[in-house]
Amino acid sequence: MRRRHYLGLCIALTTSSCKGEPDEEERSLAAIRNRVDDRGRVVLTPDERKALGIETIAATKGTLTTSAVRFGRVVARPQEDALVAAPVTGRLVAPTLALGARVSAGDLLVTLQPLVDTASRATLEAQRRELHGQIEGARAQVEAKRTDLGRLATLVSSGLATEAERAQAQAHLSSEQARIDSLKRASSELARVTGGRMEIRAPVPGVVATLATDTGSLIQQGSILARIVRAGPRWIDLAVPPGDVVGSGYRAQGLSDAVSARLLSRGAVIQADGTRRDRLEAAPEAAADLLPGATVPVDVLHETQGVLVPVQALVRRGREKLVFVELEEGHYEARPVQVLASDDSRAVVSTGLAASDRVVSRGASALLGELGATGGGGHAGGTGEPK
Repeated sequence: MRRRHYLGLCIALTTSSCKGEPDEEERSLAAIRNRVDDRGRVVLTPDERKALGIETIAATKGTLTTSAVRFGRVVARPQEDALVAAPVTGRLVAPTLALGARVSAGDLLVTLQPLVDTASRATLEAQRRELHGQIEGARAQVEAKRTDLGRLATLVSSGLATEAERAQAQAHLSSEQARIDSLKRASSELARVTGGRMEIRAPVPGVVATLATDTGSLIQQGSILARIVRAGPRWIDLAVPPGDVVGSGYRAQGLSDAVSARLLSRGAVIQADGTRRDRLEAAPEAAADLLPGATVPVDVLHETQGVLVPVQALVRRGREKLVFVELEEGHYEARPVQVLASDDSRAVVSTGLAASDRVVSRGASALLGELGATGGGGHAGGTGEPK
């Protein structure tokens, strides 16, 4: 690169060929050496600046926001997690919902076909028949007590019975009716267990985070059929390298949109995979976008303050990063800088520059080539944007 700049200037700025007589070549080299003064500054004429395409811009003081992508696992807070277990062993008939669906308390989740062995089925059928007999007897009692209540109402109106007697008859009727309702519920449960279908419903409102969906599969009693997560904040356990500083902001990618989050705590333990776990909290309105157990990408934002320059202004000499500053028209000084952060267009430096310094935004690598071609400033280890 330096040799190309050198040859280009030889062609553009000398009146004789670079392959001329020795005395002419020496005069040409002397002219090139003169473009670096005794202080190591590159000094260019207007024609030379135009030939090298030099452009400058004022550095500014400000804040640069950069981001790094990390991955985290969504966690529901314990008080917002509701598990639905299978009350009996059975086969899954059909799920009625999908993951991420919103449900209200009482909404149907899945349907089970209970499995009962032959001996148990016979016992349960006997119990059903016994319950059926009790229900029929209770119905007869209800009809009799209803008749007694009507008779007492007539007697009370004629003064042959008291209000207390009628109230007692009403209480007996209500008690017997309640007994019938209880027997019916018991009979219904036995019917479902001995061959009917059992509908499993949501106990609380929320979002379906886990759901059994394999139709026909055998579900053991006590197995988790569904997991309902109530509305509320979501936690994200974020895996980050141990040396990472905490972010100034976080954005998690949910099912449909990016979700803002805040840092709850910085991980204090290094995990087996070599990362620490920072715990984030997303707002309650993001609950539907973040399903517990899901792994989501998270943009970790960092705000860095300092002097802002274009990334094209940065060049590298060995391990040193430089920015050329225009001290006065046509006079350029290479200054070592420390880069704190950068993105595709700008970089933040903490040393070597001040706000309002005019930095070379285009042509910095050509100036670095001039220093290398003349021996000014030492060996140039490379040009262009530092990696």
